[in-house]
Amino acid sequence: MIVPKAVGIIPAFIYKIPAMYTYSMTFVGQKELALPAANRDNSTIRNIVLEKFKVREFTLADFNWFGNYDPAHSGNYLKEPYMCNAVVEICLPLDVALVSSRDYIYNRCIAALEQGELAIQQSEVSFNVRAGKSLIRMA
Repeated sequence: MIVPKAVGIIPAFIYKIPAMYTYSMTFVGQKELALPAANRDNSTIRNIVLEKFKVREFTLADFNWFGNYDPAHSGNYLKEPYMCNAVVEICLPLDVALVSSRDYIYNRCIAALEQGELAIQQSEVSFNVRAGKSLIRMA
């Protein structure tokens, strides 16, 4: 099968959507993450984030195909006018057929955290007059 286009004829297989894409999901929360000052290793931070995911303390704020995503964007949630104290950015391959469900996205992130599929790429805590603000990037 071929699909006619204004610039010529392009084979239809070029338009075939693969089963998995890597997506970047940004979750935000109003509460502080309460990261321990002494022990900020990968498993400690992952467990803190996992516990907060299980009780849905984070809200899915941004969802993008990773190829179109600017990682600097997630830090903007820690600035005015947003009232967020915690930002968790997770990059994972997701099934294209299921990404329309928030429940699937949350459950997939929880499973990846539980199975040790995600490693901390960046962990920042900055303090200002209001509260400590945290940015965690996992992939």
